[in-house]
Amino acid sequence: MVGCDRDGSQVAVTGNPATTSSPTTTRAFASPFLGHITARETLGPVVVSQVSYTIDARRIRREKTDHTDVVTERVARTPPRSGVIVDLTRSRAILYSTYLERRVAVELTLAEYDQHMRTVREARTWGDGFGSAFLPLLGRTDLRTSNAAAATAIDGVPCDVLRVESGGTVLDVHHATGMVVDRGLVERVEPGIPTQVIGFPLRVYPLHAVPATQLASGTSRVEQLAAKALRATTRAASAVTVKLDVVNVDVTVPDTGAFDVPEGFERCKDLPEFIRRSEPSGSGLDLD
Repeated sequence: MVGCDRDGSQVAVTGNPATTSSPTTTRAFASPFLGHITARETLGPVVVSQVSYTIDARRIRREKTDHTDVVTERVARTPPRSGVIVDLTRSRAILYSTYLERRVAVELTLAEYDQHMRTVREARTWGDGFGSAFLPLLGRTDLRTSNAAAATAIDGVPCDVLRVESGGTVLDVHHATGMVVDRGLVERVEPGIPTQVIGFPLRVYPLHAVPATQLASGTSRVEQLAAKALRATTRAASAVTVKLDVVNVDVTVPDTGAFDVPEGFERCKDLPEFIRRSEPSGSGLDLD
């Protein structure tokens, strides 16, 4: 369980995590945590996506609303969405995605989902609802960490601050040890999350050369030009970095339908079909 006990594994410690003073008023939660968490991913001052987590004892839903494709958002009058629902009791995972008029979903066993995630090195702009903040660490064994306990608070929630280093990747992870979420849920929606992140991650700040997997390029000419513009605006920086910040923690217990795919989604027969149909290629807006 995330947030239950501290990992006893031996790791080399380096660096000094950035910290700020904790407020005098703090929030405490029931165990396990039940509720909703909203976050945003930003590139500099620009919000590139909004993220929501819906959590109960044995289920989690992570949904991303993408704001990088402004043309599609205007034409469809709604931004593309992608999500993943993990249900430990049923041993199932559901992936779903929207793009223009398309609404597609696929249901997998957890074994099938885990096998797929072992092959993932990038998060697609469309179709992948799982997190990309920790993807550069997926499968790495050379992690160096240093943890500052109760170093700060986010939305009144006390957090440890963990500095994680691996090769050219350096992350500061603010994790709430008082928010207990089953590890089998968290690691499936945030692939690559280190075992040393024992609380729910409320803030992830890349500090150095994190590969820009969070903004994997699609086939659209518009997207390619937008990506070029983004690179130009960050030319002075050592790398393009996307930050994740939780902006609200709500302890309202999720209702029964919170872990269902919305009406109107077409079920794909398998994962390859879902991946193909959730890609933007073939749309009239792909200006090649």
